[in-house]
Amino acid sequence: MPKDEKYTAEQIIDAIKDTRGILSAAALKLRCHRSTIENYAKRYVTVADAIRQERETLVDIGETKLILAMEAGEAWAIMFLLRNLGKHRGYGGDIQLDITFVHREAEKLAIHLGLDKDEVLAEAIAIVRSGR
Repeated sequence: MPKDEKYTAEQIIDAIKDTRGILSAAALKLRCHRSTIENYAKRYVTVADAIRQERETLVDIGETKLILAMEAGEAWAIMFLLRNLGKHRGYGGDIQLDITFVHREAEKLAIHLGLDKDEVLAEAIAIVRSGR
């Protein structure tokens, strides 16, 4: 470790773990700049790995909450899951936009956006709501 470093890689890693990978919070804990932690991550593979591991843990927690919401019949969760994990089954269709220019006043332009709803997702929501 170079002599001018204020922290050990282990201290940085501990702060990263304590703050669940939120670098600004880890920096506050260590009383340093966020860029200090980013610099350590560039120099030490162990620090970069700790950041990745903590972020993967957060994603795992988020996925668990998403599944719980889906199992509870939350339509938004079902739509999100199908659009992202069900693409290979045809659920990931693009949103079609119907753009209509309503009026133009000086430098302001008002636009009306009409979304063409995905019939497959609408049917999934209907199934959940009906309890089928």
